[in-house]
Amino acid sequence: MELWRIGLAALVVAAAYLLTEPLLHKVFHAIRRRLGKRFRWVGDLQRFVVTYLAWLCITLVILVAAENILQIKSNSDAIKGIFYLMAVPIVLGTLALRKVVTNMIVRHFQWDRKSKEYDVKIFVVTETMKVLCGCLVIVEVFYIFFLKNKLAGFLVVELLLGIEAIMILSSYTVLKNVSTGLFLIFAEPFRSGSYCRILNLRGIIERVSLARTTMRREDGSLVFIPNGVFAAYEQTNFDPSDACEHTTTIRLHPWFTVRQTKLLLLDLQETCLEFAADRPAEQVFPGSAPSFSRPGRLSIQASAASAGASAMEAERLGAHDKALAISLDRLHTIKVWLVIDAQHVDASADAARTEVSSNLSTHELALLF
Repeated sequence: MELWRIGLAALVVAAAYLLTEPLLHKVFHAIRRRLGKRFRWVGDLQRFVVTYLAWLCITLVILVAAENILQIKSNSDAIKGIFYLMAVPIVLGTLALRKVVTNMIVRHFQWDRKSKEYDVKIFVVTETMKVLCGCLVIVEVFYIFFLKNKLAGFLVVELLLGIEAIMILSSYTVLKNVSTGLFLIFAEPFRSGSYCRILNLRGIIERVSLARTTMRREDGSLVFIPNGVFAAYEQTNFDPSDACEHTTTIRLHPWFTVRQTKLLLLDLQETCLEFAADRPAEQVFPGSAPSFSRPGRLSIQASAASAGASAMEAERLGAHDKALAISLDRLHTIKVWLVIDAQHVDASADAARTEVSSNLSTHELALLF
């Protein structure tokens, strides 16, 4: 083999190694500027897939250089090794592609990753994409490593049929629980925070997962109900309206005084009570939500004359205690946890959170000036 061929092939491969990834980044940047922010999945492709795409391009350059510059025969072991090397970026790129598709689905349905309300739905989509990408990776590996093997197609079909048989022959109870769990997650006959009755059990739903639902009973105990029970028996949702959980953090200016902080805490308490979910007292159980922290206990000393007022305040708050928590996390940081009652705000949970946040910001600015 001539020396100049080896040098030229090495030069081509080195140029591909140094230039491929920067050029791909420039191409993606140009596409994003052209399309705008409407197509955010292009940014996800650049973030998760561009590295593996660059590796694939480099291996293709190595293959072309080996066949055309070094003139290596296509049936040699070196060419087969390059084909096997191509499997690495293809498989890793496929696994990274599931993140892009998952983000597209989450953005399409406008699910908030920071809200616990959508945790289970996002989990279902993520796990489904993992399974689909896993099956696709198996097919890719078979067709790369058995590229010229006539049994490749037969083996892929047999593998997929085996996976399907395992799923069919698995426990009927597990399948029933999972299928009912999907219905509960997406149809939402009830959600976290709903007061429900199933069989002889009454309580507040704390979490709905694929296999089971967690309920907190009146005595504070936790009950784990298989989702298949909801398909076989009638359940009753006693909530007059759906409620959504909302958490926000208010950061104060460093020159905010202790008196201003105390006034803001009192004002936030009055403001949040207008939106807090209101249930009858017998429907509020210990441990169903964080306990309410009154401003007098937030490292700000309350006067003795306010003891009688605190008792009247506790009576007035009533069932709101388990739907509202205000705490002074640090000197200039206030955290608000609130279960919003939909009957006091718009029908949309996102609109409800926006309205509450805007009200809190308005009251904060009013105290500043």
